[in-house]
Amino acid sequence: MAVLTVKWSDIALQRIYEIADFIAKDAPQAAAKWIETLFEQEKNLRQLPFIGRMVPEVKKENVREILIGNYRLIYKIVEKEIWILTVKNQREKILDEL
Repeated sequence: MAVLTVKWSDIALQRIYEIADFIAKDAPQAAAKWIETLFEQEKNLRQLPFIGRMVPEVKKENVREILIGNYRLIYKIVEKEIWILTVKNQREKILDEL
């Protein structure tokens, strides 16, 4: 399979910064590591887009997620692109952002 292009939605980027700020209040190094891990996953997705599991609430083959700590990196595969849709705490509902 060819390497795909990854694109981030504005909501996903906003959520990353909100979550990182929240984590950094107690653990700045953990926040930096969490962000680093997110962007490492982006590299993996380029080559292995189906590495994540299907999002249970959505039940579509092309809407998937990767768990990173307590958070879900939710993405959609569309032809030769991967759209990072949002990042959510595992306890939060996601349907309002998909």
